[in-house]
Amino acid sequence: MPLVLLQKIAMQILGQEGNHESLTAGLIISCIVIYIVALLFSKKSSCIIVYGWKDFALLASPLVIITFILLYNTFYGRDNGKVIEANNILANIIFMLPIIATFAISVVSNKRHSDMPNAVFFTIISIAGKIVLMAAMAVFLVLCIGILGGYQEKGRKKDDRYSSGYRPGKSNIVFVAIAMAILGFLATFFIKSLVKNPDYIGYSTYDEYEDEDEE
Repeated sequence: MPLVLLQKIAMQILGQEGNHESLTAGLIISCIVIYIVALLFSKKSSCIIVYGWKDFALLASPLVIITFILLYNTFYGRDNGKVIEANNILANIIFMLPIIATFAISVVSNKRHSDMPNAVFFTIISIAGKIVLMAAMAVFLVLCIGILGGYQEKGRKKDDRYSSGYRPGKSNIVFVAIAMAILGFLATFFIKSLVKNPDYIGYSTYDEYEDEDEE
């Protein structure tokens, strides 16, 4: 099941089981290469990576679902014995539905706006690009949580001399706000660059180059 697989990967990374440095470096390099290729084809051809913001909403849905499950288990499930396990069939179905839907949109949109065999090639690039975007969004979310967690850690420290049990610390809210703003800008830039508005698809830079060559 997909959630079980993701859970095992997360446990290996967080638990630092084995030597995954070379594997992690390889994945990062592969993701960067795939993103650059997807960006170039999206800008210079009729290739469609993300078909508008509705398609992006589907793309972001799996991450939203995982976040909901984690929050549910943390704040409710564990205390009430109703934890949503990774092998839960319904949870896996709900998780996979938006992924299947957004991949189907990649197939249909590229087939509609490109001729064969380019449509097949563009579809592969689109699906690969979407997988990279989903991974990138997960990383951005983890970084956001880490930044906020850093604020909480530095904001207060345990000290039994105070009635609250904590000694007030110097707030680093300014640095947290700046870090979050930079992270938000980068996330918006990387994601927006691969989103095409369906109203303008069909006339691209690639089409302009073709017209100039014909003249």
